[in-house]
Amino acid sequence: MAVLALKQNYQMNQDSELNSDRQVNPEDYSAKPTRKWRKLIITVAVLLLGSTGLGLLYGWYFVQRKLIPLIETEAGNYLHRPLELGKLQSLSLSQASFGSSALPATDDNPDFVEVKQVKINLAPLHFLRQRELKLDLILVKPDVYIEQEQSNLW
Repeated sequence: MAVLALKQNYQMNQDSELNSDRQVNPEDYSAKPTRKWRKLIITVAVLLLGSTGLGLLYGWYFVQRKLIPLIETEAGNYLHRPLELGKLQSLSLSQASFGSSALPATDDNPDFVEVKQVKINLAPLHFLRQRELKLDLILVKPDVYIEQEQSNLW
């Protein structure tokens, strides 16, 4: 049995030596699978980069053009008065800062507030856990006028 295995091994070695003189034909080994994978990877990478770029571009547009009017409208509805929010100075995940802002007097309410800066501290983890937006408003150098009504209410 061992002699038979040695003969077969010797013949295989001889065959490989005989075949080593044969030239390699590039058509025998197809490179198409690697080209397909490379094209697929490049396509996926371009799609991911493009969608990330578009998302960042829209995020910048939303923060610069839509965020302040949205906050003014929502806060004005909550206060039942118009709110004039200043220009966005800084924005992060936990804080936003706005320039000079005002809560002007109206025809039926002479009270007003003017501030040099408004800082808003956000709590994103609280929002993710409780689905409740927790805001802390800090008014920097406020100028406030509150008039007492005839019924002694402020």
